[in-house]
Amino acid sequence: MLEFELHLNPSKTKVVSLPQRLEDSWVAELKNIELEPRSPKFKSQLIQFFDRAFELAGAFPTENILKYAAGRMSRMRIWQYKDEMAEDLLVQCARVEAGALPAVLASILRAPNRAPRKTRLLKEMLHSIIMEHAPQRHSSEVAWSIWACLALKLQLTRGVVRSVLQMEDSVCALLLLHARESGLLHKPKDLDELKAFLTPQDLYESRWLLSYEADMKGWLSPGPAGDHVSADSNFAPLKAANVSFYDVSQTVLPSIDDREEDGEDFPLDRYVADYYADPEDDEVDSSEDDDDENNL
Repeated sequence: MLEFELHLNPSKTKVVSLPQRLEDSWVAELKNIELEPRSPKFKSQLIQFFDRAFELAGAFPTENILKYAAGRMSRMRIWQYKDEMAEDLLVQCARVEAGALPAVLASILRAPNRAPRKTRLLKEMLHSIIMEHAPQRHSSEVAWSIWACLALKLQLTRGVVRSVLQMEDSVCALLLLHARESGLLHKPKDLDELKAFLTPQDLYESRWLLSYEADMKGWLSPGPAGDHVSADSNFAPLKAANVSFYDVSQTVLPSIDDREEDGEDFPLDRYVADYYADPEDDEVDSSEDDDDENNL
């Protein structure tokens, strides 16, 4: 079942007796800890919040506690510009619970500037997540990590690339090909082995997405079969209509000025909003409120 990513996860299945709480006790506890970035006590609030989150994560290892904590932080729009300690704590969250990575990235990638030390630590974290989860074929954790390396233009080592290739995962393979096109691989030729999937037969097997999209993007040169996509009666119309399943623009982070001018959403905002939606934590710039009142 592992080959088809259908292996069972016993930790996600349980039988409980009714009645049950509508909200887990740890959610209520973390929600009630005040976090106010404008407050002079913000650092103390952060320490209290994450200390308790790490304690609860140890007490309830099967719950997504650090993912929730990172999600709450990502809903605030102010701290990224002035508090490095918060970023360090979020990186710890992702190291302990890789499922928190998208919410962590939604926060720390908003920072307009990053010191070289911070970039190095972030690169080490992303590589570590890939090396830990690729052998287990945890596609989501690996894909998010490669996406972050693309967005931040971080190099991928040969060891990282080899571990991802052994997953036999089409989405992760496409991310690697994109990284190669962006000049982020130490050994670009390591991906040449993926040419083996540019065959008519592979369009109808488990690696069909890689077989189609790598040809569509021109990331791999045609194999002995030539342009196998254009030669296929089912896939040729898709290629002719320029149908693509991989959007390279989603790895380009909008600048701070562009987001403010166009009202553009941050790429990960929708993901975080789906997981953690508490309007009480949405930060609004008070100066904007004053301007709106003056215009009435």
